[in-house]
Amino acid sequence: METIASSEPITATGVSADEDDEEPDFDDDLDPGDLDDNPDDDLAELDEDMSSKLDLARAYIEMGDSDGARSLLEEVLREGDARQVSEANELLARIG
Repeated sequence: METIASSEPITATGVSADEDDEEPDFDDDLDPGDLDDNPDDDLAELDEDMSSKLDLARAYIEMGDSDGARSLLEEVLREGDARQVSEANELLARIG
């Protein structure tokens, strides 16, 4: 086994003490605004999505596409809020 002589002390991680003291290299290009960690934004987006599905279901009903409307309304029943679920039930009752 070959031994290498070094004047620098080695830390427990196997890195010399001088290297261990270096600042970590972080990515400075990261914009904190890119991080989406606001659950209120997700709820607003879901509410808007369900409202869009209700609007689209109404359009399908007007065009006579009950199956397309029913599929959208079933999604609203699963994921919508109380008001949206109530409206989806009314539309489902209308198309039978």
